[in-house]
Amino acid sequence: MAVDTELYLRTHGDHQLELTAAYPLSPGRQKLSLYLCLFVPSQLEGDSRRVEDLYRGLKIYCRYRTPAIPLNQILRKNCPSSPLFRIRKIFKKTGNYHLAEDGALVSELRALLNLLEHHNNSLKGMTERGTAELLLSFPGEMKEIQAALDDFAPQFLHPDSSSLLKEAFEVCREGVSLHIEKAAGRVYHTLSLWRDEKENMSPGVSEKIIKNGMKECIKHVRQQQEYRLIHGYIYSENSNEVGRNTEEALFREHEIKKWGQQTLYINSESSTLIARLVQIFFGVAAAAAMSLAVLATVLSLKFFEAGSLAWALIAVTAYILKDRVKDGLRAFFLHFIPNWYADRIQKLINPGSGRKGGSFKEQISFPESRELPPEILASAPAVKEGTYLIQYRKVNSLKGRVLLEGQEDITSLADILRLDVQDWLSRMDKARETVYSLREDALVPEKVSRTYRIPVLAALYRDGLPIIRSYTVVLDARGIKRVEESPQQL
Repeated sequence: MAVDTELYLRTHGDHQLELTAAYPLSPGRQKLSLYLCLFVPSQLEGDSRRVEDLYRGLKIYCRYRTPAIPLNQILRKNCPSSPLFRIRKIFKKTGNYHLAEDGALVSELRALLNLLEHHNNSLKGMTERGTAELLLSFPGEMKEIQAALDDFAPQFLHPDSSSLLKEAFEVCREGVSLHIEKAAGRVYHTLSLWRDEKENMSPGVSEKIIKNGMKECIKHVRQQQEYRLIHGYIYSENSNEVGRNTEEALFREHEIKKWGQQTLYINSESSTLIARLVQIFFGVAAAAAMSLAVLATVLSLKFFEAGSLAWALIAVTAYILKDRVKDGLRAFFLHFIPNWYADRIQKLINPGSGRKGGSFKEQISFPESRELPPEILASAPAVKEGTYLIQYRKVNSLKGRVLLEGQEDITSLADILRLDVQDWLSRMDKARETVYSLREDALVPEKVSRTYRIPVLAALYRDGLPIIRSYTVVLDARGIKRVEESPQQL
């Protein structure tokens, strides 16, 4: 598989598993298949064998991936990948504020927030000592981006500008400020970890660098809180609270994040194809049943006179059988269509152009392990008797050219599956229990955790080649404790 293809499973809170499959998006047509296989212990079965209940706890998202544009590139005035460059270009093109392309400008403001979100997320794992200079540059470069954005205030907040543009600019400016404070906090945390590990400090990182860096982070936080206070971004009605340390501030931060990500999520609409197929096959069932009843009635006329008792009995029996045959065929087709084609079909819509850019089919089944594709079967764990298998399969058919319309610098997509496990949790015994262990000549009480382990296989087939990941999800009655990844991956 290409190096830019990713497949990983992690937790999303205590009650949801999240599978992410990321892959390149080319202008042509492409088809790929995503599998999620869960080997569930029999004591957790419950309603898990009901397809409709599993779909109720399954959320599917398809989104564009934020391009990895360095912060210093965003600041460059001649960088066509920078939202700031494109905003400047739009204003220069229109000349008049009341003729500005509102939709395009709002999209660029959202793109800017998404880029800062991407860089803030990259800070989470940046703990190597050799990255000190890069680490310390994050809040400073974000602040330069903030200053560049503020330079557009006369255009966005001009009296002739639409209320949509004014509101979007204020939301973006508030979001940028919160991102700078978040970045400063994460850099400060990493520096504090380095400070506490003096004996392991690398030659490129001195105590002075760490001390000055931590002071700079505190300065950034103070400046951003003053900035939000000046612009009226206050998160408590009873005080001038502008820090990120309140429930209201974190709620607002999440609200702004979702506002920015509206340009990333591809819209989906339910296809009526399955419903149409069901109606067609129901019509076939009704026609077949009626044909049998008519045939039986017509043939009876060869042996019995019309209106006779025998003829009437045959006609009534044929009518009764007609209903049974029709009901039987309907039940068969309801089972046959999902197994043959799909449970659900969704159309993918480009959020910018509104055009259909493909579709995906979903199917949930309960096969035996031996029925899995050979590549997945080779990675399947040895399971205990009574374990049952849930297989989710998603097939994407994409029109890359349509999905890329109006999406500047987008090169890849990500499929996100979130599975709620609360039904399993409700069937578990209590998470901890007191047991008595033998210690020499005494029984000593101990609190022992009771956990359940669910092996999980995930596979992504693209261009006929699979990438396979193996995990074990460890749960107790309180939620998901951890996800363990197998070291052997394909």
